[in-house]
Amino acid sequence: AIRRVAPTLSSYITFRAPAPRGSSVLARDGNYSILYGYRVQVFNSNLPNAKSEAYARAEAIRRVAPTLSSYITFRAPFWRLTVGNFTSQEEARSARARLMVALPAWGRESYVVREKVRILNYTEPHASEE
Repeated sequence: AIRRVAPTLSSYITFRAPAPRGSSVLARDGNYSILYGYRVQVFNSNLPNAKSEAYARAEAIRRVAPTLSSYITFRAPFWRLTVGNFTSQEEARSARARLMVALPAWGRESYVVREKVRILNYTEPHASEE
């Protein structure tokens, strides 16, 4: 007698390992390396005055933290302001905490986000041998 087994849902799903969280270099631009890292998002809006607000906040951040790079992006319909280029989430959290001390009113709408960053003179950490 042949016994038929109904296929299970898991037999149709292929599991893929998540992308590694390591900071492998995606590209190089002169002395800069482009890789996935972290930034602090401090503004995101689609209101009519969003563009001018993003630029005003970028200027406020320049006065408070002149070493942090600001990035204003427009992805319809949102204007977004992110700051910094960090290789680790911990660095980004620390920068966010320092920013929130200087600009507490922005605390509720600031987040650490993962995206492509530019790091000056980046050298890849050596893979651990197992």
